[in-house]
Amino acid sequence: SHEADELAITLNNTDLKSPSLLDTLENTISSYGSDTFNGIDMVTQRLLNMQELELAPDSPQTKASQNLAELRAQINSLDYSAIDGTPGKRGIAKRLIGRGKSKIEKFFYQYASVNRNIEGISKKLKKSTDALVMQQAELVKLREKLQEGMTEKIAVLQQFSDMVRAAAEETRLEGDEETARIYTEKVLYVTEQRISDLLTKLEIAGQAYLTSDVVSSNGKELIRGIRRAEDTTLWAYKMTAYIARSLGMQEAV
Repeated sequence: SHEADELAITLNNTDLKSPSLLDTLENTISSYGSDTFNGIDMVTQRLLNMQELELAPDSPQTKASQNLAELRAQINSLDYSAIDGTPGKRGIAKRLIGRGKSKIEKFFYQYASVNRNIEGISKKLKKSTDALVMQQAELVKLREKLQEGMTEKIAVLQQFSDMVRAAAEETRLEGDEETARIYTEKVLYVTEQRISDLLTKLEIAGQAYLTSDVVSSNGKELIRGIRRAEDTTLWAYKMTAYIARSLGMQEAV
């Protein structure tokens, strides 16, 4: 690769027998990829923080869970006895006739109060959903950043290692054992040490990646739960009120 060639050119322009060789290697090989991996360290920490903060009181997950619980509690607080008919036997309308209007009126009075609460909860759920969706998007970007650059930088160093081995073998065949030893014991050693360091970072980042899977799965499940509540629970609740309203009008007639 171009970067491996640049490292090789830098090495070729260096006096391998100079006392400053280790300083040169420190400034080139040992620091290679520092910017990329410093950024990856930040991404890794951000992913780990996202899991740690998942259960915090102000996290999107906590707020969404609380909002869903509030929604269920409000819906369950309604007294449905006024419209508890069982279709297939006498039917809702027939079972309701003769009961009087008090239960229907009471139901709608209660419904009006509960409905205001539910509308407020629905707005909160919308905000929670938006926050979770944004978090999912951030997770995708962070995970992409983990993959970008890491394997590429390691591949460059591995390619450079192969060049150093080839150079060591070539100088050995030419009878220059001292230079071959410098290639092997100093240049190659520093390069492989840097590769080992980067592989360790890669492993840590991999753990953060797996951690992000948990956060991502939890977030996606909460989003699905909110949408199920909106698509089924809330519609069933509204349909119940619609049926009650229709039956109330039928009684009035």
